Amino acid sequence: MFELTYTSPNIFEVNREYAYAPYIKTAKGYYKGELKHFSVDLIKINNDQISVVPAGKSFTLQGDFSQMSKDFYLTLTSQDYYNVPHTVTLPFEVAKDAKSIKIKAPKLNVYHGKEYEILLNTQSKNGENHKSRFFSTLKILANIDTPKVNEIYITDDIPITGYALPIENNHDLKITIEGKNTPLYKWNEND
Repeated sequence: MFELTYTSPNIFEVNREYAYAPYIKTAKGYYKGELKHFSVDLIKINNDQISVVPAGKSFTLQGDFSQMSKDFYLTLTSQDYYNVPHTVTLPFEVAKDAKSIKIKAPKLNVYHGKEYEILLNTQSKNGENHKSRFFSTLKILANIDTPKVNEIYITDDIPITGYALPIENNHDLKITIEGKNTPLYKWNEND
């Protein structure tokens, strides 16, 4: 058993596949070992906590993002009311010191209280060899608009609009009216 440490004179590219094969030279010849493949990914987030963010707002993660280049993009996949999958590309900006990244949460096709995995994606320069890996987890909060109705009667429905409103009634979203918290429910004419 032996151990060897190799320091490359060049910087390894993130997610590019490299390979090496150990060999031994003896008096009788060369003996080549099995080819070993590896890739390098030094992009790291300082903590793996879930980011809780209102729909459409930005949030910041701390870590080492010095290896992120224009070839990277972040995605989130969700399902709408009819269980149709939607993949959304998330806009982001890496800080100049590369120690933080600011990401904008989506407004559409995400729902209050749901958790979504953010994936870090990259493609090789020729557009092939798509790779993705888990990056972070995002929990969405609804973003409710201020009501536009000035006068509401006791028999009137209160029109609630906004982004990421829940699609199911088993949620924790509450609204405050005159200092009183009440759960947000959806009714239809058949209820």
